[in-house]
Amino acid sequence: MVVFASVFLSATQVAAACISWSDARDVIAKNGLMKPGAVRNRAIRGGGEVVSINLCRRGGRYVYRLTVIAGKKRVRDITIDARSGQKIAGHRKGNGRKKLEDRIINRVKRNLRRYGINYY
Repeated sequence: MVVFASVFLSATQVAAACISWSDARDVIAKNGLMKPGAVRNRAIRGGGEVVSINLCRRGGRYVYRLTVIAGKKRVRDITIDARSGQKIAGHRKGNGRKKLEDRIINRVKRNLRRYGINYY
């Protein structure tokens, strides 16, 4: 029970840094931030598809955290400053070698092992 509670608390604390989309409109207007559509368009200039986008608070500023699938199904995490639109960080997950399908399968296996479920 103790392990479950500590995992739950750490996941809740991580989620607390990002803002729910129901509150994001007010935060964007109040702080003069870029809208998500404009950030999305900047992120996919070179091609690709945005899988997820989150508005988060990092330190004293707001950032957009995006997950993008670029050509050949490469997954990239990109962090963009919400006020200026400048790219802060961006890297390929898994050193750019694994395909999206492999990443999904590995994530499912990891979650099954975490909860003690046998898989074949």
